[in-house]
Amino acid sequence: MDKLQPARLALTPDGIPISAAGGPLPPAAYGNPALARHVFMGGNDLPGRWQDRDRFVVLATGFGLGLNFLSTWQAWRNDPLRCRRLHFVAIESHPFTVADLASAHAASSNTTTAYSNAATPSSNAATASSNTSDGAASSTTATGWAG
Repeated sequence: MDKLQPARLALTPDGIPISAAGGPLPPAAYGNPALARHVFMGGNDLPGRWQDRDRFVVLATGFGLGLNFLSTWQAWRNDPLRCRRLHFVAIESHPFTVADLASAHAASSNTTTAYSNAATPSSNAATASSNTSDGAASSTTATGWAG
């Protein structure tokens, strides 16, 4: 079995993040949380589908720079009717390293805070924990990118 090969972050002359091997990322994949909320969250009827459930699983076909994850996680944390546990699974053939994700989001004030709360460069998984209204501990974990 081949070892996972992470994507290498590069920037276009206008500062748009791209994968050095895979080329441009779709516009929803970088720097536009409103677009991620409209396309990803709206297209999947979130947060409505996770409300009043014990748990909910999101399976994303691609992770890119993690903007869909960050938008989903933020909406989940802010939703008083959220499920107790949210699982976000993303399939990515060449995931960016945590350091590259942090670098890509550093230029965007919309995602910097959310990303710095989600992962640190020494982590291979982003885990967010909070308490639900009934006091039960809950966590959200996104795994799958190379560290």
